[in-house]
This record gives sequence, structure tokens and C-alpha cells, in this order.
Amino acid sequence: MVSPPRKRRRSVRGSNSLPVLSEIMTRSGTITVFITGAGLSAASGIPTFRHSEDAVWSGDVWTSATREVFRRNPLSWWNNFWLQSFPLAFQGYSANAGHEAIAEICNNAKGQVKVLTQNVDGLHQSTVEKWNWEENLVEAHGRLGLYKCIPTEKEEEEEDKLGDDEKLKEKASERKIRRANWCKNSHLESLCETDIVPKEVRDMMVTGPSEGSAVSTKTEAEVEADHAAKEVRDMMVTGPSESAATGTKTEAEFEADHTVAGEGSTENSKLAKPSTKKNKKIEKEEFDEVEAPELPSAPLCSNCSSPLLPQALMFDESYSSHEFYEFDKFASWFTKADVFVFVGTSFAVTVTDMAIKEARKRRIPVFNFNLESGRLEPSNTLNVENVIGKSEETLVELSECLRDMVGGGSGSGGNSGGGGMK
Repeated sequence: MVSPPRKRRRSVRGSNSLPVLSEIMTRSGTITVFITGAGLSAASGIPTFRHSEDAVWSGDVWTSATREVFRRNPLSWWNNFWLQSFPLAFQGYSANAGHEAIAEICNNAKGQVKVLTQNVDGLHQSTVEKWNWEENLVEAHGRLGLYKCIPTEKEEEEEDKLGDDEKLKEKASERKIRRANWCKNSHLESLCETDIVPKEVRDMMVTGPSEGSAVSTKTEAEVEADHAAKEVRDMMVTGPSESAATGTKTEAEFEADHTVAGEGSTENSKLAKPSTKKNKKIEKEEFDEVEAPELPSAPLCSNCSSPLLPQALMFDESYSSHEFYEFDKFASWFTKADVFVFVGTSFAVTVTDMAIKEARKRRIPVFNFNLESGRLEPSNTLNVENVIGKSEETLVELSECLRDMVGGGSGSGGNSGGGGMK
């Protein structure tokens, strides 16, 4: 059967590099590590984090997205900073052609393909193309829609004595011993929004304030505004709904407690991975027009009653601060990688520095899929090929090039099968 001719795409600068990269991925035993940034999700409608008028990382984000500021006043941090800067979760956004192309590449490559994403939107797992994301994806900066508590300042100070991430890699057993008495949700597991206490806050973060629970003194206009805000909040909340691992406090104990943690759920989620259920392409609110809910109190951990942070890496946290970020896993990938492929990143975070340092150390090739503003300059110690253009176009070209080389359809490579394929 003759395949129909493919639609001709606009050529991109650096497209001559695509056969070179594809050939590397056809070799059995090679390890290719993709590192994706906000530029990949731009075509899905999510603003990039830097270098644009609607960039998320602007204003006071650099100084406020820290444990230190959060500890001063958790409720103020949520209402006056986080909920003003970010949605509770990225519901209504769909994976774009770039995400789909990476999933196809993972399935078609003869060697291993690993994906580390800096994005917190969960879109890599929502592709139509099924791939083994459970094994081959690391969300190194977390995922909105999940939550964590944090250790006490004293516990944190004790662990700080172990040193930075590089040193912690060599002291994993000591780190495990020090954390044995910590709340599991501060370093090991993640909470879904349905696990949050107290109940009033949980309801607001899941479905908005309950109607008719108290006599209203608001005007008709205010009531209508509240209904509109509730509809927006309903759209904002997403993430896994499955949970397990019962907490140490019962519902009755939380209700009997007259502190701010007076109500709660007994459910905690395990280290949550997202559902494989395909996202529907639905209409979404514009990112900067979503009205943030105002919480009456800070969300609390149902296990230890400590205030909760989003499951996102803060600027004063290390990658080894929580198992969700899978530092040991991606550090191992880096030391074994045969090639690094950057996609839509600004090269302004530690993980990209780590990868470039490793590439220089072992003189392995680097491919950078980016816009002109994200060009990475080669040097005597860094072998870089820049592929300039929109990632939703250039990655599709790469996927097609690889597919032509391996001569097979999706799923023929060494990354198919296993977890995340259901």
C-alpha cells in the first residue's frame, strides 16, 4: 500500500541536524535525554516562564516562591502570591504536536529515550500517543494539582549539613535515615487536592465554597460574581483522584481538634503519577483572566497538620528535597547519556546547567530545539547544534525523520510497553 504524500513543512534552520540526531537514536544501546522547558507548552496556550510579555516568572516570583517566605505567613503566601500568579492546576490544556512527537520518538527509537521536563503542567502524560512515561519521564520541577508539606526548620537545618545535591547523591543512605521521622508527605509522597484539610479549604480548592451553608448578606451582584468565580475554580482544579496510604489521624480526630486543622480527610495519595486518561480538547479560560479563589485558611497536610505547598520546586529547594523530583533517577540518566536534546528551555535553571556540565565533561553532542532567542552557542568544549523554529514543528520533523530511518510505525522501539501504557 502506497502511503499518501506528507504535507511539506516550512524548512527550519538546523534541519540538517535532524538526520544526525535520528541516526544516533537508531543505535541500539544509546541513551538520549530530552530536557523540555516552557517553550514546548507554549503551543498549548500556557505562557512561557521567561523572556515574554506574559511570562510567569516575573515581578516578585523570584523572591516569593521560597520556603522561607511561605513559612512567615502560609495563608498570605497562598492568597497574595501563589494564587495570584498560578492556577491551582492546568485543567483544560491539551498536549500539542511537540508533546506528541516526543512520545512517538520514545516509541520508535532503537536506543533508550528519557525525558526530563521542567514543566509543571502534566502535558507529557496526556498525549494521544501512548508511551512509557512512568519509566521514562521525570517531572523535575513538580506538577500543579499535587501538594506537599515541608520539614520543620530544625529538620531542614540538620539535612543542610549534608551539602548540596551533588554531595547528597553520595549520601543517600544518610539522607534516608535523617528523614525517617519526618512526615512522609514532606519528602516521599504527594497529596491530591481531595486530601487537603480543613474541609472548608478542601471544598474551595476542589469545587469552590459550598452554597447555602450560611445566611448570605451579599448583594445580588456579589452573589453572581461568586458564582462566576466558582465556575472558574471548578475549571482550575485537576490531577489524580486516586489515593491510598491512610494518614495517622482519623476524620473524627480532625473534627474534634479545635485548631485550624479541625476538619479533614483520611486519604493520602502515594507518590502520584497522573492518569493515562486522554485530555479532552476543551475551551479554557485565558491564563491571565482567571480569577483566583481566596482561601479562608491555609491548606493543611492530613497527616501532620502542617501547611501545604504546591508540589512545585521552590527556589530555595534542592532537587533531592522530595522524591517526586526523582533526582537520583535523572542524575543517573545524565551520567550515562550519549546525547542531550534541549527543547524550549531558557537555560536558567540548575538542571540545564548540570546537563551542559556533563556534556562538556564527556564531550557528548547537544541538540537545542528553540527559538532564536534561546540559541545556545557552541564552543571548543561544547558541541551544539541549534534547530531554530517552533518546537511543535521541528520536533514533528525529527519524529518523521526517525520513523523513516527505522522503517516502522509507532511502538517499534526499545521504549514501548510497560507502565503508563494503559
